[in-house]
Amino acid sequence: ESLNSLPIKNEQITIGVNDVGRLFDPTYLVVLNHSHQFKLDRYRYIKNSKAKAIFSQLVLDFYHPCKVQFNLGAKGGTDFSRTDSLPITQNSPYVAIGLAVLMGAKKIGLIGVDFTPDHFFSKTGTHPLERKLRRIDAEYRALNLALKEQGVELVNLSSNSRLQSLEKKSYSEFIKKPEKIISIRSVKANVSPLNQRKPENLNIVHIAKTNCAGALWNLHQLITQYTPHRSRVITRSRVTNGRRYPKDVLLHEKQQVYELIEQADVIHFHNWLDKESTLMKPYRELLQQKTAVLQFHSEPSVLQQAFPGRDLASRKDLLTLVVAQKQARFYPLAIPVPNALDINQAIFRQSKKHNDNRRLRVLYAPTDKKSYQNYRDSCRGKGYQETRSILKKLDAEGIIEACIVSDMNWQVLAELRRTCDVVIDECVTGGYHLSSLESLAQGCVTLAMLDEITHSLLVSISGSKKEDLPWINCQVSRLEKELTELAGNRARLKKIKQQSRAWMERYWRPEDIVDQYIRSYQIAIQEKVLTNKKPVVKKSKKTGELAEKVINMSKKTINIPAIHYKTPGNKNPLRSEQFTQTIRLSGALQQSRGSLNGLSCHILGNGPSVTELDLSLLQSRCVISVNSSASLHAELGRPADYYCVSDRRFLQHDSSTGYLQKARGSMFVFAGYCAGFFEDPTINYVRICGGDGISTSLRDGFYHNCSVALFACQLALWLGSKDIFLHGCEFDYAQGRFENDDSRPHDKGIYPRVRKNAALLAKTLDKMNGGLSVVGPSRLTGDFGDMVVPFIHSVDIAELDEELQATVKKY
Repeated sequence: ESLNSLPIKNEQITIGVNDVGRLFDPTYLVVLNHSHQFKLDRYRYIKNSKAKAIFSQLVLDFYHPCKVQFNLGAKGGTDFSRTDSLPITQNSPYVAIGLAVLMGAKKIGLIGVDFTPDHFFSKTGTHPLERKLRRIDAEYRALNLALKEQGVELVNLSSNSRLQSLEKKSYSEFIKKPEKIISIRSVKANVSPLNQRKPENLNIVHIAKTNCAGALWNLHQLITQYTPHRSRVITRSRVTNGRRYPKDVLLHEKQQVYELIEQADVIHFHNWLDKESTLMKPYRELLQQKTAVLQFHSEPSVLQQAFPGRDLASRKDLLTLVVAQKQARFYPLAIPVPNALDINQAIFRQSKKHNDNRRLRVLYAPTDKKSYQNYRDSCRGKGYQETRSILKKLDAEGIIEACIVSDMNWQVLAELRRTCDVVIDECVTGGYHLSSLESLAQGCVTLAMLDEITHSLLVSISGSKKEDLPWINCQVSRLEKELTELAGNRARLKKIKQQSRAWMERYWRPEDIVDQYIRSYQIAIQEKVLTNKKPVVKKSKKTGELAEKVINMSKKTINIPAIHYKTPGNKNPLRSEQFTQTIRLSGALQQSRGSLNGLSCHILGNGPSVTELDLSLLQSRCVISVNSSASLHAELGRPADYYCVSDRRFLQHDSSTGYLQKARGSMFVFAGYCAGFFEDPTINYVRICGGDGISTSLRDGFYHNCSVALFACQLALWLGSKDIFLHGCEFDYAQGRFENDDSRPHDKGIYPRVRKNAALLAKTLDKMNGGLSVVGPSRLTGDFGDMVVPFIHSVDIAELDEELQATVKKY
């Protein structure tokens, strides 16, 4: 019950356990119990937690953007030397203390660990661990002694706690006169969350001659999806070795290449190129200013021709990386990095089918059929002839069903792999390839010959124990015996399949994989600063002209003609997009594209909470009002920048004329089927696309999405904003609108579509390194009994008000 006495403030860093979220949102949450152990509605608060991260030893059965799985350490343990496990007792806060220690805390206050009757939220009776209090108290005593030796202070903030082992302090004593306070708010004051670009976010540009078997595209995807950093890719062609890859920018598109390099914080060269390469000659002077890394995907004998006269194994002129496979042994000075792979992609979901009746299905899809004299000295070759003959023999004997393919489309191959029991990478070189990681992610039994050096590298790069590595380590001489044993032991086969996927989920998490690359970039940046604090920039005629051309292009004023046409529509329209539409896009509106690059955008909805913020603080921000929120322009102190309407019924209501008068001074952007209600040539009408979705193209049109706020969000996206704030968007129609006399009807059954499209918008912004924030209460952020929508950030109105006041005062 003492938890109710804690005065939670925004600057506190808190670690909660279980359903503490019903009282306040902790910074982090620890959950150790299974869902069935929580009675009544307790588990609902865990599933809807707004904590930044949830830590558990369990595989949690609900979505959260940051779930961290750890090992359980010693019971009553006090050793925090390992960073992948936490000591435990039967009392969850003990584990939370260990987590705080690993996070670097030097002062920890414990509260709500009372062992008295009742919880903070209900009269639940005698504490279930009361009989074990003496032992638990002794464990806390040992923990406290161990922490004191590490210089960590642990105190009990509960006056009525029955723990006797910890010194008790009041909350005011605990926070009194700290030596140094670095609060969340003081950190935020340096980097305003209202700005889209944060200083620590990097612009990363990958440059490669080939597509590196897709490895660089996998890395690009991980950076884009799992970090706040930006990633772009420059390649020579979309096709490498007959396989077609995505396209961002090609090397012959020199203007775009120059612009990307100019904007880059880090240049990531792959395999065949560096700053001195012939293909980089037009940009060489510009590149000298840039931090760069070079990643090797092949052994030196293959790449030497691309870097004549230089010893690749001992390069020190720039930071070198090497894919953490067999290639790593050839580059002793390079930092090993894991082969990037997003195991969360649908294609890598584990097949749940286990057909015990059919023969063992074995897939072998070598990319190289050649034979080499010495497999150990290179990374090439997959022992094609030897492996193929063994598979053919076992297939003829009816022991296995051999599936030997080559030159197959990757997507088709990945689907085929899901139907197989066993995948053979290669059993001759002592290493493994990306195909191994893909097959393990899909839950296939994977065979490869891993020598001691590869074993050590895998343990180092993943944090796994050697004995836990999921590969079946198999030389080609043992291949026949191994496959025969697997075919005769289906229980073992099924177990290894499950272990394969589980290992990838634990040790090859996309967030952890990409983090190793980001740390490498940061090392390279530091080295650049130390060795070249004042880089000398030489101007070459060619690059100077190119840069001048870019500047001149940005200064041009382009007269864009207005767009005006009509769509026929349906005779009996059932959906919004089926009405006749008038499309009219003024040149002034079209000219506005990109005007909000790097800026936030605030959208004023019609919910009651929209009036709780001091709107005058948004005067210097871009604001879009919708429907009746035009009447808030007086509180804003100026017209909103844009005014949106996407509902015909709003315009049919008698009050709409008054709202349009109040919105004068804003640029009007209405849905195309709203034409005809008012004769005003200044109104822009945007086409409404069929169905649901998120559009960033004004000319193609926006989606209706059953919400004028989401219509306005698409306008903000098109204008270039990647940080969008929604005000007054409760989507709980029982709350009404901010104007009590507003008698317009509500569509109470539309929320599922609103939720679906808001989730799509939030994910879109997240991939663009931006975000969708909802200010105040909303069903989207878990209020009014609803589930939290992924990627949507909840912003407290008072906190935003304070942040805006500080910003206005500063400037």
